[in-house]
This record gives sequence, C-alpha cells and structure tokens, in this order.
Amino acid sequence: TGLISQCSSASQILLHLQHTISTTRRTLVASNLKSEIKTLAEDSKLDTMLFGADFQSKVKVQEEMAKVGKSFLQPKTPYSKTVGKSFPSKNKFVKNVRKESLNSKSPLRSSHPYRRQSGRPHYQRHKFNIKSRR
Repeated sequence: TGLISQCSSASQILLHLQHTISTTRRTLVASNLKSEIKTLAEDSKLDTMLFGADFQSKVKVQEEMAKVGKSFLQPKTPYSKTVGKSFPSKNKFVKNVRKESLNSKSPLRSSHPYRRQSGRPHYQRHKFNIKSRR
C-alpha cells in the first residue's frame, strides 16, 4: 500500500501542475483576444482543448450575432444644412497658403563660434579659491 499511495500522490501533483500550466496559458492567450471573444474564453471550461472542444463554434456564433446586431442599427447620417447653422468651410479663410516650410532657413550663426552658451560667466571661470598654507 505504500507504493500505491506514493504513486497516487505523485499523480495528484502532476495533475495539479498540468492544470496550473493550462490556466496560465489560457490567461496569456486570452489577454491578446478581442473583448467579445475574451469573455467567451474566460467563460469556457478546461477540456481536452485549451478553451474547450466547441470554442470555435462559439466564436462563429458570437461573430454572426455581432453582424446581426449591427444590421439592426440605423446608419449614421451626416448633419444636413437645413438643421441649425452650418460652419463656413476652412478654405474661405485661407487665401495664401505657402507650400514650403515656414522654417526653411537655418538660424543665424554667432559671430564668435567658440562662445560659451551656458555655465559660469567668462569673468568667473578661472578664479579659484586657493587658501594659502601658513
């Protein structure tokens, strides 16, 4: 009975490990699915397949239902000119449009090329506090 109980506990550990791996794989795969299909994947039970044997048929049914639902919606109509005030087009305000960039020229160069732009001012740069030793 000792050998049988050890084999039984080893098989339980292996089954638990397989279940943990399968649930981890399901969550990783489901995180990359569309939201509609993701809910189907989360609701399905573990089977011989990762999301169940009939997961493909459930996805097809879900997609068909989404198509039918979209066919019931009215198409969006653009605003008509008779309703409310219409805004003037942007082309009426723009008369002279430049095709080149507004910043086509480079910035002017400084007359002194080695001029320091930041840091300490020139008059303070070389002064150091040196204490005399006595």
